[in-house]
Amino acid sequence: MRPFDPGQTLALRPVELTVTPSGDPREVGMLVRAGGVSVWNQVDTTLDEPVVQGAPLPRRRPTACCARKEGAEPTPMDRPLRLPWILAWTLAACGEAPPMATTPDAARDGSPDTASDAPTPQDTGTLADSDLPDTTDSDAPPPPPPPGACLSLVGAEALLPAFGRGTAPHTAISMAPDPALGGVVLEAHAHPGSWTDQRAIPRGAHDSDGAYHDGWFYLLGGQNNGIPMNEVAEFSMYASRMEADGSLGPWREATPFMIPMRDPGMPYLGITDHIITLHANVAYLTGGAGALGMDRFRQMTRVVFATPRDGEIPWRMGPENPQRRFGHDAVVASGFLYTLAGEDGIGGTDDVSFAPILPSGNLGAWRRTTPVPDGNLIFLSGAASARRIYAMGGCRRNNCLSTANIERRIFAADLGDDGALGPWRAAGELPGRTFDMKSFISNGRLFVFGGRPGGFSRCGDTGGDNYRDVWWADLLADGSLGPWQGGAAMGSALPRPRSDFWIRRDDRDHLWIFGGRTSCIAGEGSQNQNFPRSVWRAALERDPGRAHQGSWLSGPLSPMAGTASAVRVTATGGAVTTRIRVALRATPDVWGPWREPGAMAEVPVPDGAAAVQVLVEATGDGMSTPVILRVDVLCR
Repeated sequence: MRPFDPGQTLALRPVELTVTPSGDPREVGMLVRAGGVSVWNQVDTTLDEPVVQGAPLPRRRPTACCARKEGAEPTPMDRPLRLPWILAWTLAACGEAPPMATTPDAARDGSPDTASDAPTPQDTGTLADSDLPDTTDSDAPPPPPPPGACLSLVGAEALLPAFGRGTAPHTAISMAPDPALGGVVLEAHAHPGSWTDQRAIPRGAHDSDGAYHDGWFYLLGGQNNGIPMNEVAEFSMYASRMEADGSLGPWREATPFMIPMRDPGMPYLGITDHIITLHANVAYLTGGAGALGMDRFRQMTRVVFATPRDGEIPWRMGPENPQRRFGHDAVVASGFLYTLAGEDGIGGTDDVSFAPILPSGNLGAWRRTTPVPDGNLIFLSGAASARRIYAMGGCRRNNCLSTANIERRIFAADLGDDGALGPWRAAGELPGRTFDMKSFISNGRLFVFGGRPGGFSRCGDTGGDNYRDVWWADLLADGSLGPWQGGAAMGSALPRPRSDFWIRRDDRDHLWIFGGRTSCIAGEGSQNQNFPRSVWRAALERDPGRAHQGSWLSGPLSPMAGTASAVRVTATGGAVTTRIRVALRATPDVWGPWREPGAMAEVPVPDGAAAVQVLVEATGDGMSTPVILRVDVLCR
């Protein structure tokens, strides 16, 4: 047994947690099993004021605070304690620290063996939101719990734990935790700084994809040669763990991808031109092909998903997508996974399909929704906010060799309460015609990287040079775009022209680009017969101002005692709206539709709810920000 130090903060990841309120918010009993090793049993604490999750426990001696290993007798701990961040629904805790880090960084990222590596905003020198104008008193205590609260998320680390590591149930778009302001705020505007070369991939990686999760980068599939037609896909997956200084560790080969494209009786094939989307601790792989073109038998319809763990992704089968596709894109918005257009092996498609992400992390049944405008579209790029899906660029008429077929337009569609899309509408234009580029929404901006203007993009081909530009435009409160900024002419560019790569953001406010396809550059192979192994990294550098809009999405919230009657969101400094959806006790792994948004602080929960999910949307003026301070589930 390891004793506490006064004021020590603990970080645990329990697999079983039971909280038994006594009826008095100042008295709590709880049982915690942490990793199957330690047990906190019967923590009966009597205080002079209510316990608030995420805040320091007042320095008063608990009447009986016991910690023990399984099977051992309770040992009284007569010490002043400090309430740790453990899980969002932890109310109070004391006891033994299991073999996990007990530093403030560990409390943030939840990782037992990399916590000391995780930087604070001061370490990175990048995007500490507290450097921007304050909109609340950072010295003020957290707001008290409302009457009847039975589950509370209080403060920055409870609302967005392990921010950027992909491990937490709660997620955000263009919002970030700010401990100095005591909650979640609209992110600071930022742009990529200078790109630097990092540890190379062991093989070429054209049309591969990957993920960043809990300090690991994963690279899966793609092509390692440049045969013009019917390129053979790779089985292999590689993983690299981030080092203490933020660089890539050695790449190691992980379990290869062995999923048949079509039927269980077919030979195993590799995968290329697929999309991996990470959301709330789960990676979802959609689409892809064992080889490109010529038939409809080697394209992926089955969706696979898994939680990455320590350099491996143990894929499981999910429901089949209605459309066989590769050369598509996939995005997550408001708890739904969307697949956008693509090609089926013979021709393009305009299909857009979506599936709900269930409370368990699995996917519900796929449904088709409003197709992209103006017919088939391949090799496009997509992005999403909480309320809109964006589709941009790509090739028309199944022909990317003519620049006349390359799209420049950006389209947007609003999400309905059940995830179905409304009509697509014009939302602006890209700086130029392009396809095979990458885009995403972050820091209140739409970013676009690289791409191709048309042609083969190989040495000696006319009209085929790839772009090296990096562009961004502010996303305004109504979903429209501000003017484009950046571009190679203004010094914002990748080290070399590039398309068909993948890009991710880590939890240290860096962007990473892996592999892809390049124009004819010395050292990267004539005719692209050896695709680039390059890895580039750039820090996000602050710009004046903040996002105009952003959103925070909870994981499933299930009170351990009582029946949920309402959700209350406490925020200051600006406008927020709250929506909820519920899973009923009769169907606990099925979400109902989102309920109409409300500006009131308290949203009623219908009878019979087993779990509730909360979506909070914030809007600002581009300089100030609302601060989401706490989210409470009230019980009756």
